[in-house]
This record gives sequence, C-alpha cells and structure tokens, in this order.
Amino acid sequence: MLNSTNLSSQNRLRECYLTLGLAPQTQWPEIKRTYRRLVQKNHPDRFNEGTPEHKQALNNFLALQQAYEYLSAHNQTLAETQTPKLQSPSSNKKMQFQQPPFSTTSKSTINKSTQYRDRIRANSFSKRWLLIGLGLLPIGYAFRNELMITNKHNQELTNVKQHFLTTKISDSSSPQYQAIPDYASFSIGDDMQTVLSSQGQPTRIEGNNWFYGASKVIFAKGKVIDWQNTTSDPLKTR
Repeated sequence: MLNSTNLSSQNRLRECYLTLGLAPQTQWPEIKRTYRRLVQKNHPDRFNEGTPEHKQALNNFLALQQAYEYLSAHNQTLAETQTPKLQSPSSNKKMQFQQPPFSTTSKSTINKSTQYRDRIRANSFSKRWLLIGLGLLPIGYAFRNELMITNKHNQELTNVKQHFLTTKISDSSSPQYQAIPDYASFSIGDDMQTVLSSQGQPTRIEGNNWFYGASKVIFAKGKVIDWQNTTSDPLKTR
C-alpha cells in the first residue's frame, strides 16, 4: 500500500512538471518564474469571452494553478522533512494545516475558478448596460432637439395669437396686424408673416389652422403645409 501511494505521488509530480514544461527535480525558484510567465501568457482576460481561445486559455490557466499549488505543497513538505526541528503541538497543527492533500487543493482551485467566472459575468453584464446607455444617447438628443423646435413653434404661435388680441383697428371688430410687408400670394413652405401679408388676418385660429371664412390654411412648425380653398372665400395662393 505504501509503495502504491508513493508511486501515485511520483506520477502526480511528473504530471505537474510536464504541465509547466519543466524537467523533474527543477529547483523551486525556476518553478516560480516559469509559472508566472505561463500564467501571463494563458490568462483568460487576454481573449474575448466565448471564443475558443478564451476557453482554451481558461483550461490552461486552471491546469497551471493546480500544478503549481501541488508543487508548492510538495516543496514545502520536502523542505520541512529535510530540516527537522522541535515543534510544539500548536505548531504541529499549523504544519498539518499548511500541508493539505491534493483533493483539498483541487477544491480550492474549483472555488477560485467559480469566483473568476462570476466576476467575468458581472463585468460583462455591466459593459452590456453601459453600451445600451450609450446607444440611447443619440435618441435622447434627437428628442430634445425636436422638443425645442416644437416649443419654439408654440411660442411663435402664441405670439401671433397675442398680437391678434392686442392689435386692433378701430373700425373693425376683428383683430388685425399692423405694418407687415406686402406679399401678393403665398405657397407651401411660406411662414405666417407671408400669409398675413398676402391674405390678411384670419377670421379665427384653431391650433395650427387659420380660417378665412370657409377656407383654411394649415401650418406645421410655423410653415404652410397645405390649404383648403373655397370659391366663396378664395385664398391668394400660387
């Protein structure tokens, strides 16, 4: 039974050395340098998550960790065996705690791997929401600009209505504008001032619609977009 245990331990040591690409009996400083170099080369953060390269790097990373931890425990046991010294019962417990079997080392490695995967998922989730937020920024800017244009149009329409209410001609019951440049007609795309100059004051205003008797001029954002002309109350269009 003892010989079988020793043989299994030697096989495990040989596998760990091969994982690190080292020859058996390599000195501990060289093991540490090689491990650090290989971990940097095979670290999963160097590859995009979900790609074959990332999966291969993660498997290599875990294998390197297991091999290094086993060699570290073996090296510590070997050093304590070669330099015996008197120890109290409490120090013996500490020594036993510092020499866990390979099964405990594997469990610790698995826990580290699980924590690493959870951290990657959390970072990926945060990045996904950041990209969504950045994608919504142009929509927010466009909505703000549209709102500013609408508010400007509403203010202009309010000013026109206010002008109708405050500016009157004494011999007429309807409000009229004063001193507006004279235009013979209006068309699609003309502003409210052009319509007032060519057609005169409307008989009434309802929202974006100016009524001239039975006829109607329709505005959108302060510009003429359409009209409804009647023979009884013709509009001066072109």
